[in-house]
Amino acid sequence: MEAELAAEPLDRALLAAFAELTKAGGTVLSPMWCGPGQVTAAPHCLGLDAFGIVYYSIIHIPWERRSDVFDEFHRVLVPGGPLMLVFQLGDDQGHRADAFGKAVCVDWYRQQPDEITGLLRRAGFEVRATTTRRPDSTEKTPQGYVLARKPVAAS
Repeated sequence: MEAELAAEPLDRALLAAFAELTKAGGTVLSPMWCGPGQVTAAPHCLGLDAFGIVYYSIIHIPWERRSDVFDEFHRVLVPGGPLMLVFQLGDDQGHRADAFGKAVCVDWYRQQPDEITGLLRRAGFEVRATTTRRPDSTEKTPQGYVLARKPVAAS
């Protein structure tokens, strides 16, 4: 996998578990992989073309809009389709006006695992696992992970 994941055994293990859950369920998924460019090769390294991982991408969703986003994730995933969210932990929000020497206008929102799992359940997901880890030497905040899936339709 990419160098960014090389120093993150928990991230690699969770991505591998997600890939196994996806393959075991025979799920055909839409391309919902989102995240920083350094880790976008991970699906291919795990033998998947595209899958439902939202890797540090809900950070820009205003807290009051998360339900709308999770409802849409539920709508587009196939029954049995897995979803993995990865996010920075915290209760704070902020704004950046510059990044890498360029003017930008970006708001960010950190998340709490209990809030995320509650919102996912309200959207109709089954939450399968939640975990957190301390920040590594390049991170400022702890990180959170939630594995969920859209229930299989009853026959």
